Formats: sequence, C-alpha cells, structure tokens
Amino acid sequence: MQRLSSKMTFYYKRIFPVIWFGFLILFIGLPLFQSLFGNGTILAVPFLIMPLIMIAVGYFIMNKLIFDLVDEA
Repeated sequence: MQRLSSKMTFYYKRIFPVIWFGFLILFIGLPLFQSLFGNGTILAVPFLIMPLIMIAVGYFIMNKLIFDLVDEA
C-alpha cells in the first residue's frame, strides 16, 4: 500500500513547534533574566512585544494548518 502522508509529518507536528516556541521564549527570557539579575538596565519594550506577537500568530497558524495533520494515512 502506498503511503499518503509525508515522512516529515512528525517533524512538522512535534519538532518544529518546540523549536519555534522555545526560541521565542528564550528570546524573551534572556533579556528579562539579564535585566532582573544583571546591571539593572531598562528593557527595550519592542524586544518583548514582538516575540509575544510572534507566539500568538505562530500558534494561530499552526493550529489551523499543522496541528490537525494526520500522522499516518
């Protein structure tokens, strides 16, 4: 029987979202950690707002297009 689903479906559904959200959380967390425990400089707010927007948009797109993919068909 011929496989209908892609061999990359596991990557699309499981690996890519972890990399995407992990990178964005790291991008938010490192400046916060540095400002709280470092020299106490004021954070640049756009560097915190844009990753939050990217998380929201990324989740919406992944919810519509990726999370409902069939693992094997």
